Amino acid sequence: MSVTGKEGNITESDAAGSEKARYGDRFKEMGSVPFPIEEINEAVENSNIYSDFTLQNEDDKFLYLSVRDKGILQPLQISTDGTLLSGHRRLYAARHVGLEHVPVIIEAVQWKGLSNQDRVKLLSEYNQQREKDFNERLRESLAKTDPEAAYRHIKQCRVMRENEQEQFSVIEMGVRRSRAKITTQHFADAVKKLVHSVRDQWTIGQRNIHYWLLNDPPLTHDSKPGSHYQNTKQDSKKLSSLVTRLRLNGQIPMRAICDDTRTTRRWQTFDTVDSYIHAEVNELFNGYFGPLQRGQPDHPEQAAALLLRTLYSPEEPIFCGNTFCEGKDRIQTAHAHAESFLSGDPIPPLMIGNPLTGEEGYTKGGKKSFRADSCVADYRYALFECDLPEITLETQAGFLWGRIKAGWPVVSITYSGGKSLHALLRVDAENQREWDELVKGQLFQILARFGADPACKTAARLTQMPGHLRADKGRMQQLLWLQRPEAKY
Repeated sequence: MSVTGKEGNITESDAAGSEKARYGDRFKEMGSVPFPIEEINEAVENSNIYSDFTLQNEDDKFLYLSVRDKGILQPLQISTDGTLLSGHRRLYAARHVGLEHVPVIIEAVQWKGLSNQDRVKLLSEYNQQREKDFNERLRESLAKTDPEAAYRHIKQCRVMRENEQEQFSVIEMGVRRSRAKITTQHFADAVKKLVHSVRDQWTIGQRNIHYWLLNDPPLTHDSKPGSHYQNTKQDSKKLSSLVTRLRLNGQIPMRAICDDTRTTRRWQTFDTVDSYIHAEVNELFNGYFGPLQRGQPDHPEQAAALLLRTLYSPEEPIFCGNTFCEGKDRIQTAHAHAESFLSGDPIPPLMIGNPLTGEEGYTKGGKKSFRADSCVADYRYALFECDLPEITLETQAGFLWGRIKAGWPVVSITYSGGKSLHALLRVDAENQREWDELVKGQLFQILARFGADPACKTAARLTQMPGHLRADKGRMQQLLWLQRPEAKY
């Protein structure tokens, strides 16, 4: 290879020699040694933190022109095993110019023996003088964070928040106008019981309380037997007034309710990158510590819609209702059910995990039904449910988590609000015969040892619908695990 210059053609070896001659004295002045560019190793961690060198960037272009005209003015720093610690942009500029040697200072550090955390810390120390944009400073701060220490800090913050006691400021305002007496203790008791039963989801909105009350409507007036709570604007106003009074007199904590009907706008600014990162990660993964629907604490209907949209295609007929619903009206497409829940319709307690035909069939007893085993259109999921009192929720959760770790296709886990967990497993049987062979003959041989309910061997078995508030237990049916059903048993 040759390079054309002012004096004619110069061979590559001559170019290398002239380069050493040109920069040799300068290397000595800088206290560095010439080092072949091709022998310098770049740290992978560096590209994960700092932006790539590009001539489209004005600063990088300026550096390129400087190196082309004046050479490398500041030595690069490398480890004893040839890994670049500082000077990545200078190295890229030298490559663009065509230099073969660059001045380096060899630091007393061996790169290969360092952990990933130590490597990131070392790169940060050697690049303190580097001009960085906001994204680089952010990635640098995140990379230096110790995951174990960060996790311990998050857990400590959660414990501190859970131990915080509600504090009220009492303001004396002299003579106050007396309010009308609360004439419905039954109404007030129902609201208080409901709010405290979902303490793990605070803060909640009045809209949630409104729809939860419709599942088991209380009396809105003690002396009027027919005054059950209804889905009307008038009863909604009664609820708003009652919740306000209960909060003011301390029967419901102020922080338990969010005023989601009042629009507010708040700006938050940060002086440093550290304060910004702290604010951003303070609640990081908080919604995934327990039920998935804690990510939407004010809207439990999101859990039901999420499950339907994840496990089924939009046009598949799905049953969502209660034990006594046999009619076709409770069999709608997954999309229709999801939209209904999101628009505010009450979430029923039960569903059937497998899509149905929507046509009438017969039960084993000869009774007509739209949700019999003969009405199953796709033998897709098998249900695991354990109602044995001696098998605790912790034991059930441990068993299911072990199956997930072992690769079982557990696509969803729902807490029943009582003493059991309901899990759907992907089986994809072709028909009833294959279902019997796969589920009854193989799968339940394993599940039975862990207390599986034998009734779950049927393909049209009812299971719990997440997002429904059980009036008998005062607890929410919660979605704990959900993943896209790709694998099968």
